Amino acid sequence: MAILGKCYVDHNGEIEVTSISTEVLSKVPYALCRVKIGLNLTKMPQMPTSQNPPSTKRFGVTIGNSALNLSNSGLLVAPSITELPMPIEMFRYIESIRKDDINLDFEIVGSYWLYPEENPLVLSLRHFSCTFTKEYSEREWINFLKEAGYADKWIIEIDRPKIQGFDVVLEFLDKAATKLYDKNDPAGVLSELRKSWDALEPLLKSKKEMIASNIDSGSPGEEKHPKKSERIESIKQSIRDLLNIGPHEPGYKVTYSDALLTYRLSVSLLQYYSELLQENDF
Repeated sequence: MAILGKCYVDHNGEIEVTSISTEVLSKVPYALCRVKIGLNLTKMPQMPTSQNPPSTKRFGVTIGNSALNLSNSGLLVAPSITELPMPIEMFRYIESIRKDDINLDFEIVGSYWLYPEENPLVLSLRHFSCTFTKEYSEREWINFLKEAGYADKWIIEIDRPKIQGFDVVLEFLDKAATKLYDKNDPAGVLSELRKSWDALEPLLKSKKEMIASNIDSGSPGEEKHPKKSERIESIKQSIRDLLNIGPHEPGYKVTYSDALLTYRLSVSLLQYYSELLQENDF
C-alpha cells in the first residue's frame, strides 16, 4: 500500500495517510467536493518512565475530527473544512498553469484523544497536522473535471521536440484550449490557433525539403497524382485558410462548432509534425 504522508503525535506516535478519495456533491460554478482521507495509526505512542527498574508507559489514541487545506503550486485554493468548496475560478487557475499531470498539496488539520492504556478514561485532547502531495494523472484529473461539471476534455498529448521555439507553438495551443473550454470566445480560439501556426511556420519552411523527404520516404506515389507530402501541405493550407474566418475576415461569423473543428484539425496536424520533428531530431 502506497503511503501518501505521515503525521506524528505525542510520545513518538505515528499516523500514516494511506488513501484519498473524492466525491463531487455539486457541480460548478460552485462545486462542492467531499474528500475522504484514510488514516492508520502505525506506531503507538509510548514513553519511558522513571521507575526502577525502567519500564515503558504505553498510550492509546482515538482520532477525532479533521479538515483539509488544498493547495496548488503553493497557492491555497480551498480552505480547511471537511467538504471542499471549489469555485469555477479555482478550476480556471489550475487549468491555466497545468500542462498534463497535476500534483495537489493537502494539509490535514485534526484532533485526537490520548489516553494511558491502563486507564482509558483519562483522555487528553491533542492536535495534529500533516501535509502530503497527491499526484493525479491527466486522465484522472480530466475525469474529475467532468464529474465537477467544469469541462469534458479530450486528452491530447503532443510530443515536445527539443527544438528552439516549439514551446511557443504549444503555449498558443494551450491558450486556444482554455478559450475553447470556457466556450465564450470562439473567435479567440481561432486567433490563438493562427498564432500557433505562425510560430511553427518558420521552422517548417526552413526544413521544408527535409520534412517532405521524410514524409515521402517509402511512398513513391502514383504518376500524375500529388505526393503524400504535397497532400499534407494542402491539408495544412486548408486549415490555415479556415482559421482566417471571423474578425480576420469580417464576412464570417465564428461559432463554437467552428472553433471545435479548427482546434481538432490543428491539433491533429500539429501532432503529426511534432512526431516527425521528434523522430528526425531536426
